[in-house]
Amino acid sequence: MQTESLLRRVKALQNELLERDKLNLELAEEVNKTSDAVAGHTKQLDILAQHFKRYNLKFYGLPENDGEDPVKLVNKLIEGATGTKLDSRSIEYGMRLHGEGPPR
Repeated sequence: MQTESLLRRVKALQNELLERDKLNLELAEEVNKTSDAVAGHTKQLDILAQHFKRYNLKFYGLPENDGEDPVKLVNKLIEGATGTKLDSRSIEYGMRLHGEGPPR
């Protein structure tokens, strides 16, 4: 009697272990899929970042005046150098960079 009870219990534990192994395998497959998706999205984000950086321009050696607008300064510089008047939408954003400090 006791032996049969122990055998049933061992069999039940084996079945439970098999079920957990199946679940672990399924979860591992999901983790792999998620990791692959994250890697793909990371690559896409890198490509997008490179694309947007392609249109960034940096100007060095421009004189600085208090209260200036960097966008207006660059528009004036480009117009003076090329004779081309830029549309107000041509430059979306401008800022001054100074060494290690925050942009101004």
